[in-house]
Amino acid sequence: MKLPQFEQHLSGADVLRLAPDRQDRSLLITHGLVWLTLDGQRWDHWLAGGESALLPAGSAAMLQAWPAARFQLLLPPQAARQRKRRLCWPLLSTRRLSLQPLSTQ
Repeated sequence: MKLPQFEQHLSGADVLRLAPDRQDRSLLITHGLVWLTLDGQRWDHWLAGGESALLPAGSAAMLQAWPAARFQLLLPPQAARQRKRRLCWPLLSTRRLSLQPLSTQ
């Protein structure tokens, strides 16, 4: 089965650590049940398909599926635009672009 773009599969035997990020993120569970532990929080969370949780900027998270789950890790639209600009602009500014006509064969 092919998963939609940006959807990840997690099996019960896997524990996934999400490293801290500079931006807030949202964890959306699309199928199954996930046990979520956030650094600095006293309680763990159980999330079922269709539920989401905010992952605050600077916090790491641990995920484990029971027994399997699919999820998406989402950025707020503003953060996604800023990240895209930050990642793409240096690449474009350091390359020399030359336009050449396509050869016709």
